[in-house]
Amino acid sequence: MPRPTPSLELYLLGSPRVERGGQPIEVDTRKATALLAYLAVAAESQSRDSLAALFWPDADQAHAHAALRRTLSALNKALGGTGLNIDRESVGLERGPQVQVDVDQFHARLAECLTHGHPASDVCPACLPLLAEAATLYRGDFLSGFNLRDSPGFDDWQFFQAESLRRELASALERLLRGHASRRDYEVAFTIPEFTCVCPRSGFPDFATIRIRYVPYRKLIELKSLKLYINQYRDVPIFHEAAVNRILDDFVAAADPKWVEVIGDWNVRGNIKTIVTVTHARGRKSRRR
Repeated sequence: MPRPTPSLELYLLGSPRVERGGQPIEVDTRKATALLAYLAVAAESQSRDSLAALFWPDADQAHAHAALRRTLSALNKALGGTGLNIDRESVGLERGPQVQVDVDQFHARLAECLTHGHPASDVCPACLPLLAEAATLYRGDFLSGFNLRDSPGFDDWQFFQAESLRRELASALERLLRGHASRRDYEVAFTIPEFTCVCPRSGFPDFATIRIRYVPYRKLIELKSLKLYINQYRDVPIFHEAAVNRILDDFVAAADPKWVEVIGDWNVRGNIKTIVTVTHARGRKSRRR
């Protein structure tokens, strides 16, 4: 019996990666990677004319089509002659169990939740594992760190795909959180070991480890947003106590948690170590010590 062809796996959520049978495949050019991603997300085959115009907008038709032929040849060779449907007029990606695309898998998990007989915004116990799997599949933003400088049309398409997928993830996480929140409480903890601000008196930098623990209510804090927020303090003149209290107030305003604790563990200054702890619970005044 002939051996089954190893499946082709395309990972487009996060930094793009192509594998066959679990082994990475090297794609020669960024243009070939972009073309493969575009075909993977497209619902149907694309005409050669449209692909040539999208990926080589500055070339005339003859040169753009020649560049497309070379890129398809290199891509087809890298994929071992399988995975692409190529004819004289159009190009597409094969569909079926032998070709797996993480974006398709992400959408399939979300789509299955719509078959459970409740409104799309509701969550049932059967939704929870599907939403968790969708969140796991989302390794990062669509084609993170990838761009084509000479194809603005592709960059625009990539941007809108990334934005759409990001919104779908946010919705999935919100529903997942609501589903779990209705069943039990759980605690999330962050450690920020390189917090920096400026002493208002001396002008010298102050350093601390910030620790945040919270029990979510209906919202989760996204890590990149937290990092960007914390980085804003680097050049801010602020006292230790004020910094920790401000972080707590902003955290409560953004996430409205059931309970949260923020600890500022400051580096020694003048042979004195300062630790500031503040807590907040919904419906109660914050405790500061």
